[in-house]
Amino acid sequence: MTAVVLTRIDHVMICVPDLAWAVDRYRRIGFDVQPGGAHASGGTENAIAFLQDDYLELLGVREGRSLEASAGLGEFLARGGGLRYIAVQSDDLAADVAGMRARGVQVSDPAESGRRTPGGQELRWWAAALGARNPLPIFFIQHLTPLAERRRQVPRPGAHPNGALRLDRAYVAVSDVAREAETYGRVLGMPVPKVVRGNVIKADMAGGAYIGFAGPA
Repeated sequence: MTAVVLTRIDHVMICVPDLAWAVDRYRRIGFDVQPGGAHASGGTENAIAFLQDDYLELLGVREGRSLEASAGLGEFLARGGGLRYIAVQSDDLAADVAGMRARGVQVSDPAESGRRTPGGQELRWWAAALGARNPLPIFFIQHLTPLAERRRQVPRPGAHPNGALRLDRAYVAVSDVAREAETYGRVLGMPVPKVVRGNVIKADMAGGAYIGFAGPA
C-alpha cells in the first residue's frame, strides 16, 4: 500500500530575538498566542497560535541557554529574525526521505524530537532537514502525537480575534522563479510548476498546492 506523504503545511516557524515582544505584537494583530514550552534540544522555546489544524510558531532562545543544536539560528536572529522555515507535514517521513534521496536530494535522516508544554504535555515528532545543496526554507515533520492531543496545548484552538482559520499557502520570495520551481519539484517529488504572471502582486510566480515562489517580473 502506498503511503500518503507530504500532505500539507504543518506550521510556519518565525524566529525572533525577543519572544515576549513577538507574542505581544502578534496578539495585537489578532492572534491568540499561547506559551508553547521548551524544546528537548537546541536551547529554544516557543509560543503557538494554533489554527484549526496548523499553526504559527514564534521561536526564541531560552534565557541563559546556548544554541547547541540550532545551526545558523544565532546569525539569523542577529539579522533581526523573521519567518525562517515552512514545515511540510508527512505521514511517512522515512519513505519521503528515501524518495528524496532517490531523486538526488540531500536530506538528513529523520530524527526524533519533542517539546514539553507549560501544562506538562509531551509532544513528540520526527523531523528531517534539507542539506546545503538544496537550500529551500523548508523542513519535514511527522507527528507522533495525534492532532486531537496537539490541539489541547492551547485553551481555544482555532479561535482568533482576527478570524484566521488556516495556513492556506506560503510564497517564498526568490530572484529566479524558474530555477527555484525546478528545485521545488525535485525536492517534493512533483511536476515542475509552470511560471505565470500573478494577477494580484504582478510578479512571476510558480508553485503547487501549498508552497510557491514569487520573484521580479
